[in-house]
Amino acid sequence: MTDDVRTTCDWLVAAGFAIGEERYGSMHSGLVRFVRSDITVVVLSDRGEWQLDFEVDGKPYDLGAVVDTRMNRTEWTRTGRAQRQPPQFVFQHPVGVVWIDEVPASIQWLLSTPTAVEEVNETRRRRSKALWG
Repeated sequence: MTDDVRTTCDWLVAAGFAIGEERYGSMHSGLVRFVRSDITVVVLSDRGEWQLDFEVDGKPYDLGAVVDTRMNRTEWTRTGRAQRQPPQFVFQHPVGVVWIDEVPASIQWLLSTPTAVEEVNETRRRRSKALWG
């Protein structure tokens, strides 16, 4: 677990989230679902790589799409494992995003922006088109 993941999980508990589900498996995999009445945060580790999703009204939104929407990002490039030379292991997704900075801001934005769901869906559509055609 990275220090940023640990700090973010501690912040979630301090911010009133309860652990609603906790599962661990082999190969450094696990899932922790932090639940609050207005939003759920899912922290997932798969073979030591960490990612975070939000659930609003039962629908999942990845941290990257939310941050991209908040920052009005309009351009993306493919940086998947196949494009890296030499291949490298990424410990935390999205790459370059500091969770403890972005998770609290993203939660606040998701809960205070009436059109957040529509805006994130549009960002996901644009991102997918830019990356995959």
